[in-house]
Amino acid sequence: MEPRSNKVNPRLDEQLRHETASLTHGPGVESHSRDDLRQEPDVGVPDDEASQRAELAQVLASVAFPATREQLVAAVTTEHAPEVATRLRDLRDDGPFDNVQAVWTALGGSSERTHT
Repeated sequence: MEPRSNKVNPRLDEQLRHETASLTHGPGVESHSRDDLRQEPDVGVPDDEASQRAELAQVLASVAFPATREQLVAAVTTEHAPEVATRLRDLRDDGPFDNVQAVWTALGGSSERTHT
């Protein structure tokens, strides 16, 4: 016999057990019964670009956005990332950049595809 939760009533326990059944009993079934909780399809960037963008975000962690190209170069120089500083100096756009994604896109990185 499975242990029951003491936090909700038995009817809600049964509903929660039903909603998590795919997690406990194998793949192939959505883990949530509500449409607004279903997993979205993969519309992201390739893994190698995602890791490069994550590294850029780590180097730019100290930047207060929105930031200009000069502010980005100064922050990256402080973080001892000369190759990123060189790429930022070569940007044609002076900014301001609203966030790391805007910097990534200006550097030629791809962004997530939108879905309808």
